[in-house]
Amino acid sequence: MTYALIGFAIMLILMLTGLPIGFAMLAVGFVGYALMTNWDAAFGLLSLVPFDQVAVYSMSVIPLFCLMGEFGFRSGVVSDAYGAADKWVGHHRGGLCMATNVACAAFAAMTGSSIAGSSIMTQVAWPEMKKRNYKATLGLGCIAAGGTLGIMIPPSTPMITYGIITNSSVGQLFLAGLLPGIIITILFCVAVVVVTRIDKDAAPGGPKSSWKERFVSLKKVWLLLLLIIAVLGSIWGGFCSPTEAAAIGSFGTFIISLFRKNMNLSIVRAYLKSSMKVTAMIFFLLIGASVFSSFITVSKAPVIIANWVANSNIVPYLVIGIMCLVYIFLGCLMDTLSMILLTLPIFTPIVSALGYNLVWFGILVVLMTMLGSITPPVGINCFVVGGMVDDATTSDVFKGVVPFIIALIVMAVLLVAFPDIALWLPKILN
Repeated sequence: MTYALIGFAIMLILMLTGLPIGFAMLAVGFVGYALMTNWDAAFGLLSLVPFDQVAVYSMSVIPLFCLMGEFGFRSGVVSDAYGAADKWVGHHRGGLCMATNVACAAFAAMTGSSIAGSSIMTQVAWPEMKKRNYKATLGLGCIAAGGTLGIMIPPSTPMITYGIITNSSVGQLFLAGLLPGIIITILFCVAVVVVTRIDKDAAPGGPKSSWKERFVSLKKVWLLLLLIIAVLGSIWGGFCSPTEAAAIGSFGTFIISLFRKNMNLSIVRAYLKSSMKVTAMIFFLLIGASVFSSFITVSKAPVIIANWVANSNIVPYLVIGIMCLVYIFLGCLMDTLSMILLTLPIFTPIVSALGYNLVWFGILVVLMTMLGSITPPVGINCFVVGGMVDDATTSDVFKGVVPFIIALIVMAVLLVAFPDIALWLPKILN
């Protein structure tokens, strides 16, 4: 137990010095494992883990979904989704913010990335918001919060990673995340309505589109909707594994790009290069987390903590609440995947000992990482959005995310109080 605590402390220090989290977990895990066993065993672990983590069929889902996201963004379907949503709701006060939430949800279904969603939607949505005199606090806060939908709405890379680490069904996690993702999108829109009711100058309404213009706008997104339905439906229907569905999604977005005539060899090469970079980063995080997890396991810290919690009189809800606070704190220091990989070796045995469903807990973890991504003082999404604009500050973004933080807290309370919000779809479709 002592070794585990020292290891965590050293790893946090290394992270604060700027060392990437993957390297920090790998270094601490390797040295800690050697001290707990012996150096020969540690080198043996180091020789086996990279191959065991990467060279497995199930892991191919990650580069395939990354490639799907690249093709989806570069083909322009994100801009089209935003434009279509604008046609339908843009004339209302805060309509562009609502459109941004819808577009973020659509983009989330392809990338599973919070940071990617925030950065791309800043480029797509903020120029139009400025034209309509939207206040920076609401507009940029909405973009930062909307980007987090990429973590919850399937197919989600953090969900895939959680499923692999905890041996949970990725298909069930996708099903479990769909309804909470829809509810969060609605809550974000409600937050926009509340803000615009309090401050009517925060987001003026735009021109109203005709019904013909609205339906015409849908012509540009029907292929995207069909593809999303095909990818998710093939998993939920039991026709394809997540890996096979990811291949369908990648090929589908590739065909869409060809259909739009914005594809050539150099562009394909750039897509592949970008996807490989993201995949390499994720794989290295997984390798580092696996070595660190081995160290934590041999230290017996998870077993000690789990037994203590199980044999104590602590209310289970209080334990879950403490875990949620830990995720909010870690959200100030690291990205989503790092948070999940760092905490699962400790939290999973505790959750199992308390008798909670691991699929439900996976959705709660994802939700808390969403909250951590926009929570002051160091919510990563807020810094991404604030760093991409010249006419506003990061402080404006942090002020703007407050209503959306409240919306996520409401969702967390609902999810803990009513677990079937996450478990209903897996129950009826499996």
